[in-house]
Amino acid sequence: MRSAASGGRPPPVFIHAEPSVDVHFDQSDEAFPLTIQVGARHISPPDSQEFEIRRQQRDAGALSSLVSAEIIPRLMFAHRRAAPRPAPRAAQGPRPLTFTADDVNDFAQRLVAADERAAGLWVDALVEAGYSLDELLGTLFQPAARHLGRLWEEDTCCFSDVTIGMLRLQDLLRTLLPRFASTCDTPRPDRRVLLAAQPGDGHVFGIRMVAAYFARAGWLVNEDVQLGEEALLARVAAERCAIVGLSLSSELFIPRLRTLIANVRSTAGRRRVGVMVGGNLFNERPELLAQIGADFQACDGVSAVALAEQWCSAARMT
Repeated sequence: MRSAASGGRPPPVFIHAEPSVDVHFDQSDEAFPLTIQVGARHISPPDSQEFEIRRQQRDAGALSSLVSAEIIPRLMFAHRRAAPRPAPRAAQGPRPLTFTADDVNDFAQRLVAADERAAGLWVDALVEAGYSLDELLGTLFQPAARHLGRLWEEDTCCFSDVTIGMLRLQDLLRTLLPRFASTCDTPRPDRRVLLAAQPGDGHVFGIRMVAAYFARAGWLVNEDVQLGEEALLARVAAERCAIVGLSLSSELFIPRLRTLIANVRSTAGRRRVGVMVGGNLFNERPELLAQIGADFQACDGVSAVALAEQWCSAARMT
């Protein structure tokens, strides 16, 4: 499914979404038509003019927009069937010290379940059982995201399930932090961080996880994963951010990220701004840090906050 197309024209792509849901992309025409079938019923695509995309613009960003605008809402609707699942094992009986691999797998299954409430009910039970924000983020949410990614890489989980699972995980993340507001550090005006993905990079869950850790530590967080370069630089100019954090997942964007970091420093002028990078690419190839001009690389939310604090302390002393 992810292999390169042979010949001059890409073949149609069929994605099996559910036992009764199929998605069909036909990339052989400029209109980029889309057909979705639920059971025996076809869902008509919107006017083809909406998908008029020139071949040279068919990059990851264009496909991501199409999926977000048209496919995901239909698949989410198709998933809304089934009874709620029982409470998780981890929330029953004595509270375990940590989540096991089976717990992570169980949570991932609930994220892609037909019942959209299944994962939320599980998280509710865990909060009531006394799990902390750090425990939920670091030992459940983050491993579950990685688990879904592995299932996709191994072709054991379909495109729609992984996409919907990640969307639900992000929704749970957004609702989780307010529930732990009383345990978060008091916000400090001198601790501001701007977090965004490299424009064009569609992997954004890691940025939102890091944002939660910064908010937990009392940082004022400006997180907008969909910022374009011009808008991002405008934020750098308008806001006195101590740290700008950028996420990257593909080596293809390295030249653009190097230019973006140089523009961030130019826009900040004489004001010192620490530039942090993160993402699986840097976890696997930390030597790239020296090639792009960033100040430090963080492998997760905990290290991101600790390294940002160290950078700010060092900056005050110079």
